[in-house]
Amino acid sequence: STGQPLWPKPLEITEPAGRGLLLADRYLLPQLNGQVAIIDLDTGVVRMQVRLPGGRMPGHLVAGQGALVSQSPGELLAYRPLPEIERQV
Repeated sequence: STGQPLWPKPLEITEPAGRGLLLADRYLLPQLNGQVAIIDLDTGVVRMQVRLPGGRMPGHLVAGQGALVSQSPGELLAYRPLPEIERQV
């Protein structure tokens, strides 16, 4: 490491609402504005910001067996992968 910044400019995001999740070259960061920022770690670009279904507030994020789990002070939510849901319809 040279001590030089890896990204050309700072991220423009709000304060974190919990611990994020590393998925390959992306980082999912829960934010206090109710969104999850999806950050490209190679470029430092926020690729998109998404809200959880039902307007829920994201918390700490973890993943396992294809599901995304969000733990906030008031609830624990698990979201199944879309292909699995589509197979059941």
